[in-house]
Amino acid sequence: MPAPRERDPLQADLERLWVRSKPEILSRLRVIQDHVANCQSGRFDVGTWRIAQRQAHRLAGSLGVFGFEIATDLARQLDRLLRTDPSSVSVGRASGLLTALRHELAAAPSQSGDEALMPAAPGPHPSAQVLLAVIASMYAVYHGP
Repeated sequence: MPAPRERDPLQADLERLWVRSKPEILSRLRVIQDHVANCQSGRFDVGTWRIAQRQAHRLAGSLGVFGFEIATDLARQLDRLLRTDPSSVSVGRASGLLTALRHELAAAPSQSGDEALMPAAPGPHPSAQVLLAVIASMYAVYHGP
């Protein structure tokens, strides 16, 4: 009978931290999503815009700790987008980034088990095609087919 595989203690700690942090991360996404939804319906509010800015900045800073390279990049794009003049913010682009970000985070299991919670070593990611489709559709909206 093969010996059980020994887990890296640092990786195990990081996985436990992810399990504890995931609800807060998703809450930050909801705050940003609520702001974008308000903007889509013509109800822009400076207070919620500032809160959404802070939450996007925090996401961009925290997701990399857990190894989510693509999600970190998406959160950085969202952070930059929300830091621009609110009248020039593209609601469609923000919505697309949020969708891609949610998809990235949904791919991470939320409970411990034999399968590691954290992303594998850098390499081609299965959701890259989804991200490329979102980018292509956003490009088509702004530049035509």
